[in-house]
Amino acid sequence: MRRLKLKSEKLLIVLLTALLCAFLSGCKDSNNDNDDEEPPATKPREMIEVTVNTVLDDAGKTANFLTKWEEHMYLIVICYDKDGKVINRNQGNPPRLSGDGLSYSSAEWVGSNAATFAGKITKGADSLVAYAFYSGLNNLPFKDITFDADRMYDDLRYIDFTSGSYKGDMENISFTLKHRKSLMNLKVTNKTGRTITYLKLHLRTDESNKAFYGTGMYELLSFPPVEMTCTNAVSVKISDFSVTDGAELTVPFPLWLKNEAVLDGKAFNIVAETNAGTYAVSKTGKKYESGREYDEEMVLETK
Repeated sequence: MRRLKLKSEKLLIVLLTALLCAFLSGCKDSNNDNDDEEPPATKPREMIEVTVNTVLDDAGKTANFLTKWEEHMYLIVICYDKDGKVINRNQGNPPRLSGDGLSYSSAEWVGSNAATFAGKITKGADSLVAYAFYSGLNNLPFKDITFDADRMYDDLRYIDFTSGSYKGDMENISFTLKHRKSLMNLKVTNKTGRTITYLKLHLRTDESNKAFYGTGMYELLSFPPVEMTCTNAVSVKISDFSVTDGAELTVPFPLWLKNEAVLDGKAFNIVAETNAGTYAVSKTGKKYESGREYDEEMVLETK
């Protein structure tokens, strides 16, 4: 696949933190009957210096997940009070940024599954939630994915997102960061008797089981996971890749599922669009654990 293009890293941090603010805190008081009332002036909360130790889940030691810290990776920490409400960096209405981005010494930790961050968080937190991601991850989640067929697995680990929680002594903070995606590797074999060109592959359920694939960034950023806005299909577009008769092509489907068991025992269809027509096969799903890979097969035969 094409390498995810890096945007301005500073802009990405501001964007993601603002999205977290919008989802976790809300930007308007729903109980305020007077929407025209001037909001009170904000007052910065006191910040404290912290050191945060992190460990990335090894995801079965596969190369298709972010299991080692790399340059251009970031950590965002969200602070919660004892009632489970987000503590905003600034007091008042509307709330300001609720996430505290901590600096990361990439040169010191590159290649390790553990890394230490140093910076400031909002004082008074009872618990914390952390999110770690690659700075080029600016199109999450991926409902319609496009891959270069000859490079599909080169940068797949960057389509990943990890999160974890912590409650305890704020002088000794530690996170184990778990992956939020699972991965389905679909092996497609051409037995049509001719060379065909793959156009797009779909994974979809029928109407009764349609809510399985997360499409909302806010929900994915929540911890613990909340009910996501979902669709009944995810598509992978192949960039005009032709295969001869008898040849195989393995296509990755990064899955951002409503929950790990949403497809367990449920029927779903895999559909392949080609220049020779459309092919479909029915499968029975299983529990797809986050941070793990699963294999499925599909054979295209002469119609």
